[in-house]
Amino acid sequence: MERVRRLPLYDAGIGGDSSVLLLAASYTLSAYDAAYLARALNRCIRLATLDRELSAAARKEGVAVLGPLSHSD
Repeated sequence: MERVRRLPLYDAGIGGDSSVLLLAASYTLSAYDAAYLARALNRCIRLATLDRELSAAARKEGVAVLGPLSHSD
């Protein structure tokens, strides 16, 4: 634990799993992908992905997508 405490980690606080689960169910995303989308939504940041389903869900949620899928449907 001492080694973990020394890592330069940012504590994002306690997040709500409900937003991740809602995004996963709404867009048929894995929890892993939904967590990235929830993070982008919560932090108001752009999302870099090569995953078509994730990029489509991000755009529907108003999240800007970086990369070759930034404008595809």
